[in-house]
Amino acid sequence: MPALLTGFTAFVCFLGAFLIVRRLQRFLPEDHLSDESSTSVRVGIAVVSTLSGLVLGLVLSSMKMNFDNVQRDVRRFGTELIMVDTALRSCEAIGVTARQQLLEYARAALNGTWPADGSGVIVDDRAAAMLLQRTDRSIVQLATTDPATAYYADRARNSMDKLINLRATIISENKAFLQPAFIVVVVLWFTLLFGGFGYRAPSNYTVTTSMLCAAIAIASAITLMMELDGAFTGLITVSSEPLRDAIATLAQP
Repeated sequence: MPALLTGFTAFVCFLGAFLIVRRLQRFLPEDHLSDESSTSVRVGIAVVSTLSGLVLGLVLSSMKMNFDNVQRDVRRFGTELIMVDTALRSCEAIGVTARQQLLEYARAALNGTWPADGSGVIVDDRAAAMLLQRTDRSIVQLATTDPATAYYADRARNSMDKLINLRATIISENKAFLQPAFIVVVVLWFTLLFGGFGYRAPSNYTVTTSMLCAAIAIASAITLMMELDGAFTGLITVSSEPLRDAIATLAQP
């Protein structure tokens, strides 16, 4: 389910639970509205509030950390592309073919991960992977008797190994961690919490407005949590600038 739709659904559940319970309180017997009953309800609300806030905060922090890791690895990926290209440039004539293949791969990776035509994002692009393997084979096959050129060929191979490892790392980090069942449970907890807020809540605009703001804030946090779970999809995505900068460097003659 898209993050925005989930956030909106959560907002409706939160505010709806508050309004419904507040409306139903007038039908409760007097003993259900006593101070003892109110105290018991507050204890339950406190438990749910603490648990819900703790879980939401921890998961949101974890999603942000994973998002930052992907952003860091994308920057490193762009750097390693430039390092491979720099080493191949120093190999002069024998590195020309590998440089062209590396540029072709970088453009395919950019178009697959950040498609300009609005098509679906493909992080683990098999076609791009084949281009990368072809480039790797070309670099492995670099042969020369010149010691200086051989040194740069070894540097290109080492950087290529790092590049391949980074690609695998980014693909693994892009896997979604949040399960639909978890989102349902979190929304249910906060729905119960807002229902508890409606118990004995006065019917005035100040209280309603405060609950409205609270529902928006928590629904926004859930939306943000889901957005961060997909590093390359949604409204919040990892920047493509490191790869674009690398491609601009690789394209230079």
